[in-house]
Amino acid sequence: MDCRYLDDVYELFLLGLLKPKEAAEVKEHIERGCPYCVDHLREAAQAVYFVLSNTKSSKPARHTKSEILGSLHRT
Repeated sequence: MDCRYLDDVYELFLLGLLKPKEAAEVKEHIERGCPYCVDHLREAAQAVYFVLSNTKSSKPARHTKSEILGSLHRT
């Protein structure tokens, strides 16, 4: 089976950003042990880990919530 069509979804799958049906299809395919996908999923996991571990988390300013709620109230 040519699984290259999945090359663009491994990271999205790992981050939980696929639609439930798509995620279920990818999960089912991977659980069947496709060597191509297992290998590329492993690489994607390393890339996601690297990106997430090297990003600073930021906390919004204290007044941000009230500004957002205020802008919603005005519309």
